[in-house]
Amino acid sequence: MQNNKSVKLFIDESLIPTEGWTILRSLEESKEYIISNGVPRLMDIGFHLLAEDYESKSKYTGYDLIKWLIQSDIDGEINIPSDFTYKVHAHNNLEAEEKMLATLRDYLDYRDAPMM
Repeated sequence: MQNNKSVKLFIDESLIPTEGWTILRSLEESKEYIISNGVPRLMDIGFHLLAEDYESKSKYTGYDLIKWLIQSDIDGEINIPSDFTYKVHAHNNLEAEEKMLATLRDYLDYRDAPMM
């Protein structure tokens, strides 16, 4: 696994970020990258459709990626670093954006809370 500290992941099916980002376009591509390279220090995750599984008619969003990140961290399959920072974008869907932010923030706050 390479050092992923300086990598910035931009996960969105169609938007193009400013320079300096590694762009991933689907849920599966994002999972494969993170499993192979580790969780970077910075991710910008889009809410909207990341890919469709045409056989099962399933649609995946950035929220599915966040749920996968959390479960994979819990299961010890990946390690979300303590200095991990993240942004989300949801194209004027503030409810979806807040849901994504709150889910990840609440998990990281719980995980990193001091043990009593």
